[in-house]
Amino acid sequence: LLAKGATQVADLANSLRYSEGHIPGAWHVVRSRLRENLARIPEAQRLVFTSPDDTLARFAATDAAALTAMEVNVLEGGTRAWIDAGYPLQTGTGRFTGPDDDLRYKALDRKSDVEAAIREYLEWEVDLVNAVESDPDFGFRRFA
Repeated sequence: LLAKGATQVADLANSLRYSEGHIPGAWHVVRSRLRENLARIPEAQRLVFTSPDDTLARFAATDAAALTAMEVNVLEGGTRAWIDAGYPLQTGTGRFTGPDDDLRYKALDRKSDVEAAIREYLEWEVDLVNAVESDPDFGFRRFA
């Protein structure tokens, strides 16, 4: 179906997992932004949803049926089934349909400003003791 060009694939993996490997030609989408993300996917006869397993894909496909004229399907077993069948994956972020802010990256997983992210995290961690201490609902005592 992909080779015939009549099918688009919408992948609901988180952005980090998507960039590490997805079905070739798949578009990265976020369910909470489905309407906006679908508008960036070229029209085709069929739109197939996938996710690491097929659970999230099934929810998104139900939502998408009301948002598009394309025939909506779900890849049974999700991307895991694709991998298990021996099909190749593609890496990269070339087909993001929106920003990659769907999850908070660990400092070392960021693509840029890694040092600044590490500093930001350490400042937050050090200040966490002060933040918790100032919370009147939390009984926190410092020990020597």
